[in-house]
Amino acid sequence: MKQSGFTLLELIIVIAIISILAGVSVPYYLESQTDARRSALKSNLASFRKEINDFRGDQNRGPYRVSVLNGAITLVNNPKSSDASGSELVGGPIQLIGGNFVRRTTVKYIPILPLLQDPETGATLNWGYGTCSAYFEDSVVNGNFDISTEFAFISASGSYDQLNDTVISSRSSPLGGATTTLDFIGVVCSDTKGIYY
Repeated sequence: MKQSGFTLLELIIVIAIISILAGVSVPYYLESQTDARRSALKSNLASFRKEINDFRGDQNRGPYRVSVLNGAITLVNNPKSSDASGSELVGGPIQLIGGNFVRRTTVKYIPILPLLQDPETGATLNWGYGTCSAYFEDSVVNGNFDISTEFAFISASGSYDQLNDTVISSRSSPLGGATTTLDFIGVVCSDTKGIYY
């Protein structure tokens, strides 16, 4: 009576074929993951930039990139945070209503700031501020903008032109000091390979 089964040679050949197929398919799988992350990163950045443009269209400036105070009241604590006192895109824009600068919490552009992941590693990427449209005189030199005492304006040049620029603070005239960027109208982001998106 003859027994049926696989010989050792047949098993080795099958294992070798499976190893070759796995060796060929795994890099394609990993590459597809990287491509999917890259696509998600581009999509998230495109949505982020669109919301910044929508904000700018409504407010005539970009979201603030520095902490904003109104005397002792903090209006923007961390501009890169999704908290209620964080980014104006999430927590609502700061506007002059009834003679006071307040946060319009009913106007929200996005629910949270986007998560930007590195296409290669999946780690969270830090994004940076792009260009700006508004400036302020940091008279206390603390990096924070006090909307009630410091001078701020929207300008294409970075220096105040009384005829063409719009004042966006309680203070109506500049002190003549150096100006600091106040808002952002674009974002920049690069991955671990140094590719900018």
